[in-house]
Amino acid sequence: MPHVFISFANSDNDKGQIKALQERIETEYRNITDDGLHCFLGDADLANGDNNERSALREAHVLLLVVSQKYLDTAGHKRHVAEYIRHQNARVASAEGIAVVHLVTVPNLTTGDFSQLFAPSVEYGLFDLRAWYEEGVTPRVNTTLNALSAFFRRKATKVLEVEGNHAHEIGQIGKLLNKINHLSQKRVPFFWKTKTDAPLYANVGKQFDELNLFLRQYLPLSHRKRAKTGNLPPINKHFSGRQEEMQALHSKMGTGTVGVITALHGMGGFGKTSLAIQYAHRYAYLYSGGCWVAVCADKKTLVEAVLTLNDHLGIDFNDEEKNDPQRAAKRILDELHARAKKGSEPIIKGEENPPAPYALLLLDNVDFVNLLSPPESDLLHHDWLHVIATTRLEANQFNDTQRYALVSVDEMHIEDGVRLIEGYQPNGRFLNEEARTDAQKIVELLGGYALAVEVAAVYLNEYNRTVTCADLLKRLQDEGLTGHEGIASETQQGIPHGQKLVSLTLKPTLDRLLPQELLALFYAAWLPPDSIPLSWLRSLVTEKYPDLGAPVTKGHPNPWGMLVGRLLDLRFLQIKDFGSDEQSRIVRMHRVVGELVQIRPIEDEKALRETLAAHIGSRCKELVETWYNHKWEIPPLVAAIRQLFAQNGEDPATLDTVHNLALLLNRKGEYADAEPLYRQVLEARARILGEEHPDTLTSMNNLAALLEMKGEYAEAEPLYRKALEARTRALGMEHPDTLTSMNNLAALLEMKGEYAEAEPLYRKALEARTRVLGKEHPDTLTSMNNLAVLLEKKGEYAAAEPLYRQALEARTRVLGKEHPDTLTSMNNLAVLLVRKGEYAEPGPLFRKVLESRARILGEEHPDTLTSMNNLAALLEMKGEYAEAEPLYRKALEARTRALGMEHPDTLTSMNNLAALLEMKGEYAEAEPLYRKALEARTRVLGKEHPDTL
Repeated sequence: MPHVFISFANSDNDKGQIKALQERIETEYRNITDDGLHCFLGDADLANGDNNERSALREAHVLLLVVSQKYLDTAGHKRHVAEYIRHQNARVASAEGIAVVHLVTVPNLTTGDFSQLFAPSVEYGLFDLRAWYEEGVTPRVNTTLNALSAFFRRKATKVLEVEGNHAHEIGQIGKLLNKINHLSQKRVPFFWKTKTDAPLYANVGKQFDELNLFLRQYLPLSHRKRAKTGNLPPINKHFSGRQEEMQALHSKMGTGTVGVITALHGMGGFGKTSLAIQYAHRYAYLYSGGCWVAVCADKKTLVEAVLTLNDHLGIDFNDEEKNDPQRAAKRILDELHARAKKGSEPIIKGEENPPAPYALLLLDNVDFVNLLSPPESDLLHHDWLHVIATTRLEANQFNDTQRYALVSVDEMHIEDGVRLIEGYQPNGRFLNEEARTDAQKIVELLGGYALAVEVAAVYLNEYNRTVTCADLLKRLQDEGLTGHEGIASETQQGIPHGQKLVSLTLKPTLDRLLPQELLALFYAAWLPPDSIPLSWLRSLVTEKYPDLGAPVTKGHPNPWGMLVGRLLDLRFLQIKDFGSDEQSRIVRMHRVVGELVQIRPIEDEKALRETLAAHIGSRCKELVETWYNHKWEIPPLVAAIRQLFAQNGEDPATLDTVHNLALLLNRKGEYADAEPLYRQVLEARARILGEEHPDTLTSMNNLAALLEMKGEYAEAEPLYRKALEARTRALGMEHPDTLTSMNNLAALLEMKGEYAEAEPLYRKALEARTRVLGKEHPDTLTSMNNLAVLLEKKGEYAAAEPLYRQALEARTRVLGKEHPDTLTSMNNLAVLLVRKGEYAEPGPLFRKVLESRARILGEEHPDTLTSMNNLAALLEMKGEYAEAEPLYRKALEARTRALGMEHPDTLTSMNNLAALLEMKGEYAEAEPLYRKALEARTRVLGKEHPDTL
């Protein structure tokens, strides 16, 4: 990627001046920053340029104009500046990143035609390098040096062959060569003519210093742009125009007034989101904390919108935060603030003025004004946070001018629309002026409606060999467009006219799509518009068109990749997240486009929707067991299931999917998100299916299991007993579901310390599962593990150990070495060995389990924290207090945050840390921890619980 585009006339490079300028800029910048710099040489003599030149102009961060009269007479100097400015919103430094070097005296350079041509868009520095360029540079002198060296060798040879003394001549040549060699070692390029050496070098050096300073001001920003953080969608390289709105937006954002929300408002399809995202990309270097997009469509609280950022941040919330979304949202903002402070440090050597610690939050598609009003908006009242909201709400709904800075996004300027269409033309240029005139008429006919213009531009690009601007113009006119309709008006059928414009421009493209492309598009339109996994589309479409899913042989085309590429090129889909591999890519679809695709007739729509719902359900069911290998898929899965639940919450199959989602979230340790889903499904199943339907009892059992994990035994136990009693009556004593209830009730009784009642239930469940399911069924191994835990707690180590080892060996073989259940068996065996006083074997087991759980489940998953606590306990027993103490403290802190102050596991950590401090003789710190743990255990577990005693 070029950092500097050097625009010059080829005739000014006759002595190698431009090439030398490029080399010197790159060398001196590298000396200053220890970092690479690439300059692209753009020859303005070329009439139309080439693809490489256009690409370089789009990507360059600084445009350096090497101006002479010859340059101003070229065909391309205006093109370079115009193309650079055209794409200025896609780069870090826009028109401010244009600098001017001039080689010879140019009349009226700063006050005449040149400034009139480019002002006020161009604010340029001026660097006077005339003397250096007029005299010539190193490459020419090196050529002379080589010639003189050859001449010297010839002369020296002739001294031996002919009479006469050439010593004087040879001596003069030698002095000249020495002088040239001396000059060639200088750091700066030198002149062949030396009559004004001293003042010339000083002046040129000063100008180069100023040029370097100019580059140092702008080029570090490109590093910040490349290093930007956040979740912005990729930049739209075809974005064009909107200069007034961009300047207004930047002006509003630059006020720095705490609590002011800048709102981009206007009808759907005017390009509000595109403008906001383009702004974020352009000024990303100002936001050391990153630029973040929170999807607000259909969100009724700001907290709910902010929490969507955690899909990218991956914060493990503590129990209080999980139960209090407001706290969780504040935690997310705290994380952004911390990133802003860290990111404001210099990013490369030579960066003299790193940006202040700011973060940008883009609230996209706000549907409810209360999201931007107190008390909701109080969450965003920070001096380090800039906020942009995009909304279809009208300006009169934002009546507090002290709180809102409004920027209206209306119809595109006609010329901006023409430039947008031109950007999609082959080589980025209209074939002729007639095509430009027709494009202008298209934009006028579409009323400058941005989405419709873009759809038209993409269509003309896709079919440029057969469809001209004149062809599309005629088609739109034949469809009845006159150009006089108001975009905000409605058609006779009640359809907003803006949607009609998009529909008319979209229809020619939709009509030409292949059936498999249309099918992918329909499935995408029925999913949440900002969370569409490409792997889902592939599975769904290849179900009907299996050839698309066939393995790709190296050197052969990829049919599915070609299909997706075409939909992306047509802008039906846009990449939202590239993911770590092709399977994990997420795309998005504009809401207006999705709405129009949804209402387009399609054969077997009901069956296709059922297929989509079944696929979502299938993915959820699979992820219940394998979520730790597909973490990227969980956010779009949650969004899709919530949408499905809202649309068809009474359907039993939908309730199955929502129940599985709750189970998945439960296994992730996200109890606060899982619990309301469990309760909603339980209530719906009891009402629709009956209180003793097997599915209703499954919901009851799983809700009880969640409450048990949260330590809420009093509410969990009656649910377990009710489920067991009903399952026994309805399904029989040895039905797998009945045995699950039996095992779960036993586990709760064990947690309560009621071993006498728990043990016969465990043994009965194990014996029945072995007979019904088999010795190595996962449920059988769970019963075996649970019975071993109980026996260990009773001190019956000899009976527990063979059960642990048998369960571990079988789980390793059946489930795999790193399956969560296998790691549980490994952990439990290590705990037993420690209790037996065998410290050599448990150490490696504890460390292996801790490393695997942290990597697979997350560092603050409850199972990971159990491993951390257990390793610390072993180290304490071995007398290695220095390593044990920080682990105890980390586990206690994380459990307090993740599970709450009075969860049994938190109290175990508290008690263990107190014991270690006691061993170290630090009684003052240990005693209050002991008292706090005792008081809480007495209240939560009861006076007679083994842990309390």
